[in-house]
Amino acid sequence: MANIYIWNFPQLEVYNQFAGQEQVVYTIHWTLTGTSDTTPPVSQQIYGSLNITYTAGDPFTPYADLTYDQVQGWTLDALGQDRVTELQATLDQQIANIINPPTANLPPPWAS
Repeated sequence: MANIYIWNFPQLEVYNQFAGQEQVVYTIHWTLTGTSDTTPPVSQQIYGSLNITYTAGDPFTPYADLTYDQVQGWTLDALGQDRVTELQATLDQQIANIINPPTANLPPPWAS
């Protein structure tokens, strides 16, 4: 079973003005969704947010020109590969537990 992972960025928090720039992103809200390749597919989601810092003089992209790929890159860089791998493993386990539940709720054996 191979799961597919999709990042989404539902909200970006910005300073209206910061370090000589306008609409500078300082918090990225993200979701990571894992979906199984089974039929029917099973999906699970993790939500998080992270703070990023713009330093005056660093390359700057105006807010209106930001792309999904750029924000995803910031997110992956800030989280680091070890954390991304951990998040994916968490989703893998959640999906596996839905497909093959490790526990069950059963009536007492004496109940008819």
